[in-house]
Amino acid sequence: MLIYIFAEHYPNPYKPQFDTEFAYFIRQGHEIRIFVSGQYCSTLHPRVREYGLDKLTSCFPTTLKTLPGFLGAMVRRFFGSPLQYLKRSVAIFDSRHSLKINLLKMARMLMLPLAPPDLCYIHNLATASMVDFLPHIYPASRVFMYFHGGEVGGVNRVAREKELFSRMRVVLTNTDFSRKQAIRRGAPDERTVVAPVCFDMADYPDVAHKKYRESGLLHLISIGRLSEEKGLLHSLEAIRSLVDEGVRNFVYTIVGRGMQEQELKKYVQTHSLGDFVKFAGELDKSQVVDCLRRSDVLVLPSLVTETWAETQAAVVQEAMLMRVLVIATEAGGVPESTAPALRQFSVPVGDSWAIAEKIKQIMALPEVEVCLLGEEARRFAVDRYDINLNGHKYLEYVADCL
Repeated sequence: MLIYIFAEHYPNPYKPQFDTEFAYFIRQGHEIRIFVSGQYCSTLHPRVREYGLDKLTSCFPTTLKTLPGFLGAMVRRFFGSPLQYLKRSVAIFDSRHSLKINLLKMARMLMLPLAPPDLCYIHNLATASMVDFLPHIYPASRVFMYFHGGEVGGVNRVAREKELFSRMRVVLTNTDFSRKQAIRRGAPDERTVVAPVCFDMADYPDVAHKKYRESGLLHLISIGRLSEEKGLLHSLEAIRSLVDEGVRNFVYTIVGRGMQEQELKKYVQTHSLGDFVKFAGELDKSQVVDCLRRSDVLVLPSLVTETWAETQAAVVQEAMLMRVLVIATEAGGVPESTAPALRQFSVPVGDSWAIAEKIKQIMALPEVEVCLLGEEARRFAVDRYDINLNGHKYLEYVADCL
């Protein structure tokens, strides 16, 4: 089967599940092409090179400012098959939209192949809004979407969401929470299906005899983009309160980069927390897994905004695969994506005091109990999120909705 995949950014170190999913499709014998609005190539998983995923990826213009970089390719394509591209231009023109929007749609259309795929697979609403013309240029192809959740802070809510959802043969999403979220925004109830993001177990070798609290310290970790909605200031406030209480047998590592990085570092400096908090920066996949291997507890203090809440929170499953305990806010789909044995460590959104109390609760647990919790966490994640056990469901759900 030929699958055209559409996403905002790829490669993308903050979406390692893309590497896993795209490689899985290739292993299943499918041919894929990936079309994106941009790329983050600072760190690449070896799987990107192994499967040539970077070479299967092409960019399309997002704004008029980016258009000049595509002009040469667009001209060559147009004059290679002028009649076909003229027909497509007429088909996708929408009088409801401005000349600018129509021009950008035509530019994106010119960057796509003439040959129709069997499937068009779109990741999220923002991407769907940029390629809403796909049913017009590939009328025989099945178009479906994976809805990962709402827009993060600073990103405008996608317009025409109900119209965009209505064009999908099926909408896949990762949790019951995000399914309800999608339906509220216009996704068809009968064609919106939960299919969690999955992982390749080869990336997460089991630490069967994991040692917790090495050197007498509880090793805490947070991983992800450093932005306001991730709630990291609340975890730092919890750290500060612990230190003020005289609780100092821990170290907290923050992995990632983002707009809030300097604010977080300033907080650490202002409150003299440098002996307890370390910033690791952006790491590649193997380095992240190694950090998790050496960690005891993942802290996920995420907030909820008008348009965004954590849905599956993939980093929670990554932590559980490495037998790491989880302290997470009761936000969005996080509780249903966390092993039942670990939900006792869930905290209200924005509650720094509760985070500190859960850290102390875990500190007080005997080693044997921590080991059992880590074992249950690993078992839960493997059963539900192994790509080789569950990846086939993505395409089966699409087939069931035909």
